[in-house]
Amino acid sequence: MSADHWYALDIIVRQDGVAMNHLARALSVAAPTLTKYVDKLAVNAYVFRLADPGDRRKVLVHASSRGASVHQELLGTIAATEAEALGMFAARDRQALERMLNHYGKQAEDFTSQ
Repeated sequence: MSADHWYALDIIVRQDGVAMNHLARALSVAAPTLTKYVDKLAVNAYVFRLADPGDRRKVLVHASSRGASVHQELLGTIAATEAEALGMFAARDRQALERMLNHYGKQAEDFTSQ
């Protein structure tokens, strides 16, 4: 699974029933690119799409049980990889980097929730 597909699956699992336009904003990708990501995840039976019952023009993406399982399996590997990457920094630099990433992550969440 590519990093792009992982990020999409991660959001879909955490926000089951996420709208395609919200997912595109969260990933900062164009709609056609997102469609390719979701198509790939759907082909592997990790996700499925359904029309929004409140607005049939909208498409919501849901994680399948297989997708949730794969996500859970990969979480440990992702966490270990992140810890290894952060371990290359001195403690002071790692703390500064973590603060910066948390700050920008919060801004991105605020932006995508609008």
